[in-house]
Amino acid sequence: LHFTLHELPMNDLVTLIKAVRPEQTTAWSVVLYDPKVAATSNVASTIAGISGVLPICYRPHVKDSVYSLLVNSGPQLKVNISLVDKFTGNVTSSKKCDAYEWARKEYLLTRQTSSSLIAYYIDYFWTSNTQHLPYAQATLTNHDYFIANKAFFLDLDIWGDEAPNDDPTQKVGTDRATFESIVNTTYHLTNGEQMIHLGGFTPWAWKYVGKFSKHNHQGVATEWETMYVLSSYNVYADADACCLAWMANGAFFQHYPLPDHFVQNGPPTKQELIDKGYLDKTGTKVTPGLYYMLYAGDYDAAAWATNQLPLLWNDTNRGKVPIAWAVDAELSLRNPMIFEYLQQTKSPNDFLISGDSGSGYLNPTQLFPPRKPSGATKSAGEVWARWNQVWFQKFNYKFEGFIIQGDSGQMTTQAEKAYLPYSHQGMVVQGGFDTKKPRYYMLENTPVFHQASDLPGCDSPKCIKQAAERILSYCHKLNNDSTLDTAEDDTHFYMFRSVLRSATWQSYVAGNVSSLAGGCNVHVVSPYTLSYLARVKLGGSNVGNFASFWNDTVPRTAQADHVYPAPQFWVRNEDWATWQKTEVHLKWEVTTATKVVVTSGMATMQLDTLASGATGHFVGTAVFKIAKPGTYWLKYGIVGKTGTYGPDTMQHVQVAVSSSIPHSQ
Repeated sequence: LHFTLHELPMNDLVTLIKAVRPEQTTAWSVVLYDPKVAATSNVASTIAGISGVLPICYRPHVKDSVYSLLVNSGPQLKVNISLVDKFTGNVTSSKKCDAYEWARKEYLLTRQTSSSLIAYYIDYFWTSNTQHLPYAQATLTNHDYFIANKAFFLDLDIWGDEAPNDDPTQKVGTDRATFESIVNTTYHLTNGEQMIHLGGFTPWAWKYVGKFSKHNHQGVATEWETMYVLSSYNVYADADACCLAWMANGAFFQHYPLPDHFVQNGPPTKQELIDKGYLDKTGTKVTPGLYYMLYAGDYDAAAWATNQLPLLWNDTNRGKVPIAWAVDAELSLRNPMIFEYLQQTKSPNDFLISGDSGSGYLNPTQLFPPRKPSGATKSAGEVWARWNQVWFQKFNYKFEGFIIQGDSGQMTTQAEKAYLPYSHQGMVVQGGFDTKKPRYYMLENTPVFHQASDLPGCDSPKCIKQAAERILSYCHKLNNDSTLDTAEDDTHFYMFRSVLRSATWQSYVAGNVSSLAGGCNVHVVSPYTLSYLARVKLGGSNVGNFASFWNDTVPRTAQADHVYPAPQFWVRNEDWATWQKTEVHLKWEVTTATKVVVTSGMATMQLDTLASGATGHFVGTAVFKIAKPGTYWLKYGIVGKTGTYGPDTMQHVQVAVSSSIPHSQ
């Protein structure tokens, strides 16, 4: 809008709308939605993403309604599509579900909307507002990102055993059937080869849960049923859940540029753990004790991370104790800036890891047959691994802190192995674990831990003391409970989860643990300390070409057939061994999308040795040149004598090659 906002008395929306001049709106048109069929507001948002029309509610008899101000009068915008009186319930028994079924056939099946992006936000039913909730809870502000990216909008009840409170006369199960019809369509449109992003979540402040449910389905049960269903269709949730669900300007934020990758705080060296007394002087035995990690969540939704994380992160006590901040990396799609802020302000005791199940919330066993209720016969384990590799690499995540199974049954070795390509420094299983297994064990060379407990979610001194006592209850010397794990001595490794707790709260809990420990040798540690100690305890190896990559000089835009200097790389040694120049090299290659190598080379370490924890410089032995224009992909990593990559590699880095000299390098 081409006027100066500060010159307007911006007291309300009416003032803003009246300031719109007709000559500013010549290209605007409208999709009208029907206030008598609340679901049409979501259909209108779907159409807005496709056609660029303005979704406006048909309220001609309300003087200052948006319809009255912009369509009936003022600029008199053209109505492009009207959904008013369009749906009768003759298709599904429900006007609500008729609207979604029409939109599915009209826009989703025809690929006019994205086949891998769904927006699950409350429809116009929120205007009843019988709960007298703040308008922000309606999450209308969240729509912008999803409209900008052509998402399919929906708001449907996952429970198939009752009619929903917003449509009580429909045939029981119609909402559930319509929900599954939509996600099944996205699954087949992507051939089961993509992860599907669902933003938003059950709007339980208004619908479907508790007092709004005939069978009194509660919030957690509804969450778990939702994820049981969605996961079987390759859908993960970016779960803007009640009641911190609002977020604005995602459509704008998404354009904030981030670097190719970040580098997080690294793992401890062997000597550091010897100096702390966690290992004996030889570094081969773990000192008996309780080693625990403080997991700070739940940042599995862009809205929650945007609304809450800065408040809890900006804390003068942050840095006093190690904290594992679990911020799912794919949230950077909607709020990339927060990741750069965390990176720039983190202390040596702040460790960014992945939260709920990885780069998106789902139940991982649902990715493997039998995949009820979807009936999909194809495994999506590799699809999930590929998706996560991109995000874990970009943000230098190597530890999955909270694999949640919900109501999807026992966690399986097959599902755990899907995490090995990207989370090789450790993973924590929240529930559904095999009771025949110990509480920590090795999967190949990756430590797997079981979550010990959630901690109380309150801030009083009494509550903090209770949290500390809960942690200490897992120390054998205090409770003499041999059922807690199968180790024969008093060495134990645990994760304790808190939700929306500040750094001050975490430090107070850790302080109370220390003061109340009595005879328990107890230590709060980072996630990587937990894993490296567990490897020592369980006979794994902390030597395996572990590395983090600080920087490189490979051009991201290049000219075809142009010769560039030999590439250089800066790498942190995360092994518990000194690297020898004669034994450790860096390999790089550039491939097509189909993995055909078009150029490759080796790089040599410039120092004769590189100590554990130190960063070294590697220089290529050959120049960099790509013969033909196109889009290519860079991969590099440390290799040993065998020439095979270690578990840490940089990949999925795009190199754009043009036939002319690019404007910038």
